[in-house]
Amino acid sequence: MSASTSSAVGEYFTRLYERASELVTSMTQPQDNESRPLLHGQSSNTEYGATTDNSIPVPKPRKVVTPIKVEAKVWFANERTWISWLRASLLIGTLALALFNSASYYDPVPGSEVPTGNPAAAKTVRAFGIIYALISAFILLWGLYSYQRRVTLIKMRWPGSFGTDQAIRPVTRLLSKRMVTVNLGTVYKGSPSGKIIESKGGDRELRPNDVVIDIAYSGLCGTDLHYRKADMVLGHEGVGVVSQVGPEVTKIKVGDKVGWGYNHGSCGYCDQCWNGFDILCGDRQMYGEADLDFGSFGDRAVLDALFVHKLPEGMDLSLAGPLQCGGATVYSAIVNAGVKMNERVGVLGLGGLGHLAIQYLAKMGCDVVVLSGSENKKQQALELGANEFVATKTNPTFEGVKPINYLLVSTSFQPDWKQYFKVLAPRAKVVPLTVSFEEMKHPYAELVFYEYSITGSVVARRLVHRQMLEFSARNNIKPIVEFLTMDEAGVNEAFERLDKGDVRYRFVLKNPRFKSPV
Repeated sequence: MSASTSSAVGEYFTRLYERASELVTSMTQPQDNESRPLLHGQSSNTEYGATTDNSIPVPKPRKVVTPIKVEAKVWFANERTWISWLRASLLIGTLALALFNSASYYDPVPGSEVPTGNPAAAKTVRAFGIIYALISAFILLWGLYSYQRRVTLIKMRWPGSFGTDQAIRPVTRLLSKRMVTVNLGTVYKGSPSGKIIESKGGDRELRPNDVVIDIAYSGLCGTDLHYRKADMVLGHEGVGVVSQVGPEVTKIKVGDKVGWGYNHGSCGYCDQCWNGFDILCGDRQMYGEADLDFGSFGDRAVLDALFVHKLPEGMDLSLAGPLQCGGATVYSAIVNAGVKMNERVGVLGLGGLGHLAIQYLAKMGCDVVVLSGSENKKQQALELGANEFVATKTNPTFEGVKPINYLLVSTSFQPDWKQYFKVLAPRAKVVPLTVSFEEMKHPYAELVFYEYSITGSVVARRLVHRQMLEFSARNNIKPIVEFLTMDEAGVNEAFERLDKGDVRYRFVLKNPRFKSPV
């Protein structure tokens, strides 16, 4: 090959490389005003937070990861990998084109009287060109598959619709199985008027690590009252039977009886998650904050298998719902406070939480003291396992009552802290479980001089939730419930009566559309 020919080939290769680089740059640099803020995470989309009207003192839900923000997260998480694959594919493809182009220099010149060219060399160069073209195509397809795979894994943490991967999905469907879509069936949502309305649920993708739960029963929690005017599917104490599982689910199978709690997702990588406190993760997916399109007041739920809890053998499915939040909340508070057997523990308020707390503490061997306004619930408190009952309206100064080491507050409102500090032993711990948005006012000097501790306790982390279920089954701990039908009339009746305090002690809604998949 002459020097001029080599120079021409070199210039041609250089131009191809420059054009390939320009193509990559144009594909990865946003050219419009809308995409720039998206790639820099400046979206102001906040439509995914549940809101209520001012008649209910609900705190503004924390800012959650919305699909448009997840798109930016997905892009940055995969940009380097994807661009590396694309560059490699384009460069090798450019080399293949150069080889095809250079092969023509070895071809015989048509009509020449003198033999020219080198057919064997031309054939060899073209063969290498074909090989490099195949390698380029393989790298491109593998890069697309790798990208789609990463997006799928991130979807397991941040459910929602993604725009970034839509363009390449038709290609990657050739390499991976298409995702299954699950319809959520009938659901019950809040409305601005406060009336619960029946609605048609949407579709959710069954991701690799997801399970589909056909909901049989759901408990009604006091927290649900705060969201009845929000445009979201209600309920978070659901139990049912698994009807489908994703391809990567190994610990749960179709036919398992399961439940889920207040939190159903987290990032899995922050300090809190690594320490087992997924409930404190900055990206936690809690009821009322994320995934507002499904809840336990419906026919089906699609959840990450890591946040689904198998019910112990023999546990009554119809009574397991209230344990998923109510039981988990009080059991977690007992564990977090470090309560030990033989210690004197007060339970303030005998209701949905209090009646479960009494049972747990009694089975743990504690000296349980129930504090309630009147004598109306004394007999039931003693039957549940309480050792002592104090009517606080009759004995507001706790005369003759031995001081307590722990106080679990399970009332529906904040108590008079000054009054209840009188019954605390030195170094006692107070664990408020009341959902209240008012300021906490208590005697400061007594808190310091007697070394009292006030500690918060949110719902149970996954390990404690599982231990709660096992402890409940082993010790025959059951909620006292009243059953209603999960239809529009039954759900509204449950909300109205719970708001008035007309229930002992939990409502359970039975789904009339449930049919066991096995």
